[in-house]
Formats: sequence, structure tokens, C-alpha cells
Amino acid sequence: MPDPVPGPGEVVIGVEVIDTLWLETAVRSGAAQEYWPMRPPYVPGGGVAGQIVQVGAGVDQELRGRRVAAHTPGVGGYADQTVVAAEAVVTVPDGVNLTTAAALLHDGVTALALFDVTKVGPGDGVLVVGASGGLGVLCVQLARARAGRVVAVARGAKLERVARLHPDALIDSARPDWIEQAQAVLGRHGADVVLDNVGGQLGEAAFTLVARGDASLHTAHPAGVSRTLTGRPPTSGALR
Repeated sequence: MPDPVPGPGEVVIGVEVIDTLWLETAVRSGAAQEYWPMRPPYVPGGGVAGQIVQVGAGVDQELRGRRVAAHTPGVGGYADQTVVAAEAVVTVPDGVNLTTAAALLHDGVTALALFDVTKVGPGDGVLVVGASGGLGVLCVQLARARAGRVVAVARGAKLERVARLHPDALIDSARPDWIEQAQAVLGRHGADVVLDNVGGQLGEAAFTLVARGDASLHTAHPAGVSRTLTGRPPTSGALR
């Protein structure tokens, strides 16, 4: 394939890191075609980080060589170079490596949106299921930053990674009594917010811990679809 050429208002990024998502693997497998227009052959990739190597007409020439992260139009990221609108790029600060910047493109935005919707505040009980994933680790940190009581659920070797984030409680979902352990920490009231990043039977079980009138948000379903309940008034629309 020829190297891409930027049009007016566009830049070409020399891709060094791509943001890979579970959703993209599902789309590549042919799932949910009623929602996604992509059909093979195509170049996947919705987010990248790297350096700007070319700029189009009307774009500041000083952007050339700048370290940036950007969303693509939904495809084209799994390549050596990709074209995006100049207004889509975000400068990566010197103290942030490109791998971290790419990882935050989708999960960072999603995590912030979740906390905008749920309005987690001091003392709220937050149950994070799938706490070791890209979105999960951000949810644990954001909940702690808002002075919530965080119960993190993960399993196996991933528990050590989550422990470094210092949740109030860390529970191994491989244990048959993990629900009882979580209930003991959360008390009779239950969880004010459940953030489920797994779905399936694990998500269904977590649903039972939601306090009456509060919120359970299911953000991804690698283990299968589970129910969704949002009990607190959203401020930025429904999340799917």
C-alpha cells in the first residue's frame, strides 16, 4: 500500500503504538455486524500514538515531529502510518510514554464518563468487577481519588497488579464465596455503584450486590451479556 497523504486539515501520524480493544477483536470476528459497517478486507484500529510525520494544507507546520495520540475514524490504526484530522490529535506530555497515552485513548474517556454518570463521592461503596483490565484499573484509581470505598474483583496472577492500586478490599473471583466476601465488606446496604467489565455469570452475580435505587453499569461483555441497571440520574446520556 502507498504511504498515506494528508488532505487539507489533516496530518499523517507515524504509528508507534496502537490502542487494541476487546471490541475490535469481536468486530474482526464478524460479531455484531448489524451495528458495525466494517467488512473485510479493511485495516482495523481506532486509536494510535506516535509522531506527526506530515501535515496537510492549513495545518500548523510546527506540528511535524510532535508526539501525539489520536482517535482514527474507526479504522486504519493497525498500520505504519495513518491519516487523522489535525483537530483529533492530542499532544502527549514529555513525562508520558506513548504506550500509556494510547491505552488511555478509549479506556480513559470511558472511565471518566462512567464517573460522570454515577457521581461517585466520599463514602460511596464501589464494586469494580474485572479490576485488572485497562478500564478496571482506571476505575479503581478514580474511585479512590473520589474517596469512595473500593472493592476490587479480579483473579489469579492479576490480583497482584490490582493490589498495587490499594483498593479497600481485593477479592479473588475464582473463589466460590467471592459474593459473600464482597457483601461482608460492603455491608447490608450493598454497593452504591457496580462497574462490571466482564459480564456473563460474573456480572450477573455482581448485579445482586447493588444497593436499592443505585447504579450498576456493564461496560463490556467478554464473558457474555448481562443485565444493565442505571439507578442514578445520568448527566451525559446512557452508556452501552
